[in-house]
Formats: sequence, structure tokens, C-alpha cells
Amino acid sequence: MTFRRTSAHVNTENKGNVSILYLAGEFSYKNIHRVEGEWNKQLEHNPEIIGINCAEILYLDSSALGKLIWLNDNAAHRNIKLVFYDMNSSMRKLFATYKLQDVFSIITKEEFEEMYLHQS
Repeated sequence: MTFRRTSAHVNTENKGNVSILYLAGEFSYKNIHRVEGEWNKQLEHNPEIIGINCAEILYLDSSALGKLIWLNDNAAHRNIKLVFYDMNSSMRKLFATYKLQDVFSIITKEEFEEMYLHQS
């Protein structure tokens, strides 16, 4: 039996000073460059906040995790708030295993919408 990986998709949306990256599928060293490419495109909009919607991430290998840490460092260097949100249970477990909740800002979808999209 052959195990076949599903593809990875990155969609983006801009709402004022907030850029959102929607990640879906399985991310590995073979395709994580897609995230960095979309990240760089979003930087052209000079966002104050970048949200990464994690609801549909199915898998992250160590290279993909390393790239997320790089994104976090890159955002901090540019004074951009990076927020991971709407994390599914398997990603919460993975992040907890590596204690990434201590590194990243991780919130629910509702918190993200209230804090960053429904500002008066």
C-alpha cells in the first residue's frame, strides 16, 4: 500500500492592516516554499498583523515547523504581530509536543476576529 500525500494550498486575504494566510493540506520540505512566497507577497501590503489560519492544516514536517519559526522571527524583526488561529486538534497536539505555544501567539478563530477584524 502506498501512502500518498495531499497537496498543500495557501490562500490569502487582506482586510485593512490585517493580512490572512489560509493554509490547507500537508506541508513539508517539498512545498513549504509556497508559504514563504505568499508571505513575501503579503509584506508588500505593509500589514500590522498577519494571521495564519490553521484550521485545515493536515500535516507539518520539521522543515515546515522550522519555516513557521522563521516567519515568527521575520515578523518580529518587521514589527508585525503574527498570530496563529483556528488551530485544529491535531495541530494543537503537535504544537504542544514541541511547546510552540510558548513561542507563537495562538488564539481561537473567534478571538482573532474580535481582536483584529472587528475593531471600531
